[in-house]
Amino acid sequence: MRPELKPTLTRILRNRWLISAVCLVALYAAFGFLVAPYLVARYVRGYAYERLDRQASVGTVRINPFLLTLEVNDFRLAEASGSPIASWRRLYVDLDAASLLHWAWVFSEIAVDGLHLNVVTEPSGQTNLAKLADALRGPKPAADPSAAPPRMVFHHVELTQGSLTYTDRTRASPSSATLAPVDIRMNDVAK
Repeated sequence: MRPELKPTLTRILRNRWLISAVCLVALYAAFGFLVAPYLVARYVRGYAYERLDRQASVGTVRINPFLLTLEVNDFRLAEASGSPIASWRRLYVDLDAASLLHWAWVFSEIAVDGLHLNVVTEPSGQTNLAKLADALRGPKPAADPSAAPPRMVFHHVELTQGSLTYTDRTRASPSSATLAPVDIRMNDVAK
């Protein structure tokens, strides 16, 4: 190293603003890569058990806080009795950085691989998905008439190797049918 650069480099490396910025970036990375995936998996399992009265299991969760991506593998949601409702092998969500600049959620990509829905119509006539939707809604808060739903833009949405099983238990002998494989691709959808 040239001798005239040494004092300049030392001064830069001792700059408390630079050290603070590097520490903040390191903390952000550690939280995003290590802590957030654990919290997401724990929250999903707890939410399903406590709020929905259902069972959820999550395989691996990966978050890249710099690229704003989320990947959830081997997810399963089941009734409290253990009957399956939904599962997937892989969910990948890429939130576009443009979301930070626009008043909209902009997704570059949402990809679901191996989604399986198990729809069951009970003897009462209500489906398990309708019961799940009611549980997700919970008590209705007072509506704010001035609040508009958030704007969303989806650049690429893809479902591959999906399947749907429908079981009808409204009759004396239940019947079942499966639709597979389900592959859907959509581009540039806005809400």
